[in-house]
Amino acid sequence: MAIRVHAAGLYYLAELVEEYSVVAKYFISWAVVLTAFLHIGLLLFEDLPFHLCAMGLVQQTLHFLLLREFPIVRVTSLTFLLGVGSFRSLPRFEFSRTFTSNCKDVLLDPDFKLLAASSSKR
Repeated sequence: MAIRVHAAGLYYLAELVEEYSVVAKYFISWAVVLTAFLHIGLLLFEDLPFHLCAMGLVQQTLHFLLLREFPIVRVTSLTFLLGVGSFRSLPRFEFSRTFTSNCKDVLLDPDFKLLAASSSKR
């Protein structure tokens, strides 16, 4: 039942994008720009590695390049293939590797408080 509900919702969204393509392009382009600014903010204010933020900015650039021909998407274009290929494999591997290596020393207290492993001596 849940799969049918999700499929119906996606079908409705596809119909809205088809009917109002100019408005959809406007919202999607602003979402891409805001996401790019989020990556820049993560680079400047957080302790994330540079290559992860740079990879996110490259992906947002590819998404913005895909919007030039919106609502037409050429599946065989180099921009589409790079965007889909980089979205599917590389960031998931890199982010999971980064966060699992940085979060090994975190324990969960019975009171659901996060404690560092070095300070959890009892």
